[in-house]
Amino acid sequence: MLDLTKAAMWPAIVLLIIILFYSPLHQTLESLSQRSEDIQTIKVGSLEINVRPRDLPYPREEVANALRLLDAEMIKRLVSHLETKGGGPCYSPDEKSDKHFTIDSKLADLALIKLTKNPHPASFCPVSYNVEATQLGQDSGDFLLRLVAAQVGGKKS
Repeated sequence: MLDLTKAAMWPAIVLLIIILFYSPLHQTLESLSQRSEDIQTIKVGSLEINVRPRDLPYPREEVANALRLLDAEMIKRLVSHLETKGGGPCYSPDEKSDKHFTIDSKLADLALIKLTKNPHPASFCPVSYNVEATQLGQDSGDFLLRLVAAQVGGKKS
C-alpha cells in the first residue's frame, strides 16, 4: 500500500502544480508568443538591435527605391546637403578625382540633389557647385530622420 501511495504521489504533485500555475504560465507563454512576432533582432557585426517593425516608419516606394542604392557615405552627404541653404561645396580643382564630387554626382544621378556648377565662383574656391535637395532628397532625408527617431524612442509624426 505504501508503494502505491508513493507511486501516485508524483503524478498528483505534477497535476497540482499544473492546476495552480496554469493561468500564470498560460499568460506568460501567450505574452511571449505575441512579442516574438513583434520583436526582430538585427545584428551587424557586434552591434545587435532589437526593433519592432510596427513602430518603424514606412517610406514611399520611390524613397525606398532610392535609399536602397545608397551606401553610408552617400547617406552622410545627402543629410549634410539637407542643411545647406544656398551655396555649396568647394571641390578640388580636379573635381573628377574629388571623393565628395563623385558622391554628389551619384546623388544627383539618383535625383536626390540638384548639382549645378557655380558660374561665378569665389577666388578661393575655383570649382564650386550649388547644391539643392530635390523633393525626393528631402523626403528621403525626412524618412531617415523619422527612422532614427523611432529607434531612439522619439515621437512619431
